[in-house]
Amino acid sequence: MRKILFIAIMLSLPFAATRLTQGFRISKLRLDWPADPKWETSVPASLNEILSEPFTFLGKGVQSFVFESPDKRYVVKLLRFDRKRDKTKYIPLFNACKTAYDRLKEETGLIYVHLNPTAIDLPIFHCKDAIGRSFEINLNSVRFIVQKKVEELEEVLLRERNDPIGMQKRLDQFFHLIRSRASIGVWNKDPSLSRNFGFLGGQAIEFDFGNYRIDPNLDPNREMERYHKKMRRWLSKNAPEYYNSTQ
Repeated sequence: MRKILFIAIMLSLPFAATRLTQGFRISKLRLDWPADPKWETSVPASLNEILSEPFTFLGKGVQSFVFESPDKRYVVKLLRFDRKRDKTKYIPLFNACKTAYDRLKEETGLIYVHLNPTAIDLPIFHCKDAIGRSFEINLNSVRFIVQKKVEELEEVLLRERNDPIGMQKRLDQFFHLIRSRASIGVWNKDPSLSRNFGFLGGQAIEFDFGNYRIDPNLDPNREMERYHKKMRRWLSKNAPEYYNSTQ
């Protein structure tokens, strides 16, 4: 019986470790894919200062592991890859990141996107994972994103619920963002409110843009209506008194 229990415990350890670390491993950051000139970007002068202190693990998304700066002003998203997946499946993700950086940098809070392996003088990224292990990552060899950190949309709207003027301002900021994006023919394949949007100061930010697509024939009015429906659904559940504020 003891032997069976010991074997069961030993077999469960890898699963427990994965759960605690949320699956973060350096090997998941590697993608054997050559550099493509269309994904090149210039390094901002502020990057070294932003990355000068160790970042801590914040969470895991579908496409990345997310780390937060000590002052909570920035996040670094280390793109993660499945070695079993067809590499060409990542092309839309890279294109979406480049679209956001080139066309909607302010609207997405972007500082920098690094989509090609490089041999430039990028700083070493010091970070700690979910269980406090320290890592030093050569940023030249991984694909990553640096963004301003935002407050998530739901947190802000719930906080503004008792302030009609503040709530209306937030809704106006949100729809201004959607209109601005749609007006240049960019839409998000994933229209989620909670996963994608937040606020930074007096501006709405679409911090998750990994599903951006370019459509020259995009109808801004139809795109607006798509998000009006999403927002009305959210308001009906969380702040019904503002349901008609999106008309």
